[in-house]
Parts: sequence; structure tokens; C-alpha cells
Amino acid sequence: MKYFSYIVIMVLIISVTALFYLKKPDGDTWLTPAGIKQHVVEQKNNVNGLFDDAIETAAGVTESTKKQWQSLTGNSTTEQPTQIYQWQDATGQWHFSDSPNKQGESEQVALDPKEITVIAAEDTSILSENHKAVKKTQSDKTTPNTYSPDSVKQLFSDTEKVKALLEQRNKELENF
Repeated sequence: MKYFSYIVIMVLIISVTALFYLKKPDGDTWLTPAGIKQHVVEQKNNVNGLFDDAIETAAGVTESTKKQWQSLTGNSTTEQPTQIYQWQDATGQWHFSDSPNKQGESEQVALDPKEITVIAAEDTSILSENHKAVKKTQSDKTTPNTYSPDSVKQLFSDTEKVKALLEQRNKELENF
């Protein structure tokens, strides 16, 4: 059985090696390293495409979410700069919009999507209508800061109590 498996393995190796030397009727060899590499790359692309499709299907990604993602990341296929308008009001504050100022002059500015970094907002409560109520409830729930004077006083007080308890226990142990 051992010799039979050696013979089978040798026949397979010789068969595959022969495909690099034997020629088809058109004169090309049956196998070439470049042909194998091209086939491997094609299969890899097929597998990656199937994997991406499966992920998108599982995540429920639609064409509109793809476009939104591309616009946020700047990976859109149309790499044209976005046109926005800027103007300064009477108080000196700058305003930016996708449409020009109706009351006065505005300057057109082109934004290159490759140069824009999108950072997620940490606190979006100011975008809602009740942001003042949210801010008030947050200020009511202030956590004690370790560097505030009250917390430092409390820390010293707790330390003195622990010190007194340790001294008392040491005296009890000495008298025991």
C-alpha cells in the first residue's frame, strides 16, 4: 500500500509537470505561470465580489446608503469639487451654505472631497429642539471631580478615619 501511494503521487506530479511542456494544437502550452496567476487573480476577485455582496445583503446596504457613504468618505466615483457659498453678515460672522445669500453678495468656494475629514459629533443634543433641557439635566448630574476642593476634603477626612481605625486595632492587638 505504501508503494502504491508513492506511485500515485509520482504520476500526479509528472502529469501536472507535463502540462507545462505539452502543447495544444495551436502551439501554446496547456499551462503557463502567467495563465495560472491570471486565473488565481480572477478567482480572488470573484470571491471578494461575492463576499462584498453577502456583507451588503446582510447589513441591508442599499444604493442610497452606498451614495451617502461615498459622499461622507469622499470615495465617490465622481470626484468633482462641491460648490458652496460663504458670506459675512453685518456682525462679522461667517455663514456657509449650498445656495448663495439672497440678501447680499456671497463668494463661491469649491470644496475638494479628498481634502475633507468627516468626524462624528460627540454630542448631538444641540441639534434637537430640547437641547437646553438636556444641558440643564446634564449640569444637574455633575459627577464629583477628583480635583475639586470638596472631594479633596472628603478624601482627607476618610483618610483620618481609616488612620484612627488602624491605630485603634493596633492597640487592641497589643492588649490581646
